[in-house]
Amino acid sequence: MLTSSEQINVCSFGGGPGNDLFGSMLAFELAKNNTGVIANVNYNLFEWIDTWRPIVEHVSTLSGKNINYQHADLQKPLRDGENDCISDLLKSRVGESFLFLFSFVVLESLVSRQDGKIRHSENLLFDLLDESFCNPGIDAKFLILDAGKGMCGSLRATEDFVQERNFRTKC
Repeated sequence: MLTSSEQINVCSFGGGPGNDLFGSMLAFELAKNNTGVIANVNYNLFEWIDTWRPIVEHVSTLSGKNINYQHADLQKPLRDGENDCISDLLKSRVGESFLFLFSFVVLESLVSRQDGKIRHSENLLFDLLDESFCNPGIDAKFLILDAGKGMCGSLRATEDFVQERNFRTKC
């Protein structure tokens, strides 16, 4: 349940041009219209491809909502220099809520199939899962959008991985 004083950081990872982020904007507007609660929402889009930036900036202008568009590499771990902007955001927003959005396209790039088995490399998604379980200052929810196809990066493969791995062992 949203409260008017709650600060929410919506973070779209690799979802360029931001369709999942724009969907969250609509959802918060509908929630406001239905409940009267106006949450303080920060919108962030982390993307490796800079080509989407003009589209995101245009939608930001049209919607009147500021979108923080930053370069990040989802195939690298959170501690990698390419992802400093994400680490910095997490550190600066301790005690606030996060909604992490991952599209199915991103999932395809986070896992690979080797010898008929799915292999998970060290990457941003799994580091964020670890961080959310291990850091009591991070209240995070994950929304992973998946095409439902039997690809190596399907949601089912990610669910299997989450069940196999005990994220609390790194804490």
